[in-house]
Amino acid sequence: VKLRIHSGSAFDPKDKEGVMALLADILFPNEQVREFFADDLGGSLEVVSNHDYIQITATGANDQILTILETIATAVTNPAINKENTAKVKNARLAMIKEREKNANFVADQAARTRLFGNFPYGRAQSGTEASLAKIDFADLLFAQERFLSADNATLAVAGNFKNDVIFRAVRRY
Repeated sequence: VKLRIHSGSAFDPKDKEGVMALLADILFPNEQVREFFADDLGGSLEVVSNHDYIQITATGANDQILTILETIATAVTNPAINKENTAKVKNARLAMIKEREKNANFVADQAARTRLFGNFPYGRAQSGTEASLAKIDFADLLFAQERFLSADNATLAVAGNFKNDVIFRAVRRY
């Protein structure tokens, strides 16, 4: 199952770079869900965010398709956006940014993007910066959720060996 939300960090508010990356992180904020996909469903879960989109890719056994769809639907329609989870994903994102800033290639790439694009969204840091993440609170994530996590802003692709009518009913239901 692939669910692509057609809004990425290009839609981050000015001076609050990293909102969409944090929104992607908060959809599945803990490692237990990934372990559930690996151990119980025989698959994997991956969430990728970039300038253009947030994409959730989930795999598992064909007979677990309804569980996969339900898990993704719950995460997207009712994400656990609260002060505690926001602080948790912000701290994880800050640690990742600090680690990346030690890499000369990353710093050079970001400097080149800033030089080429300036304040245009593609010139800003996709994951945010320490300063921009400090300005983001859970209300910003709630606003992004209301604005971007909607059916008319997403594409769902389901592939596997199962009956189409079951999948169509499940997708409409979830």
